[in-house]
Amino acid sequence: MKIKLDDIPKSFVIPKHYRMFEVRYLSATDTKGSRLKIVDERNNKSKTLGRDYKYNVGGDQVIGYLHHIGIEVIGFATTDEKDFIFTSDFKTMLE
Repeated sequence: MKIKLDDIPKSFVIPKHYRMFEVRYLSATDTKGSRLKIVDERNNKSKTLGRDYKYNVGGDQVIGYLHHIGIEVIGFATTDEKDFIFTSDFKTMLE
């Protein structure tokens, strides 16, 4: 069954498409301190940041980094294991 846009009720909001970054916490090792890994699955890229303890939450540090490289963050979600950060910027790559 094929649905046409005209068949969708006007009250239904069509979801927007966003780019998502996954934030993983990496524990300290014998040679490195704890780190945060930002994963951009869409572009098969990642960036690892040394953990900056002036931020209470690692996601805040990543949001600051993304802002610094020109990516506007429009939302986030958290689980017990990971954070997810959303943007509508599909062009700016992780540096």
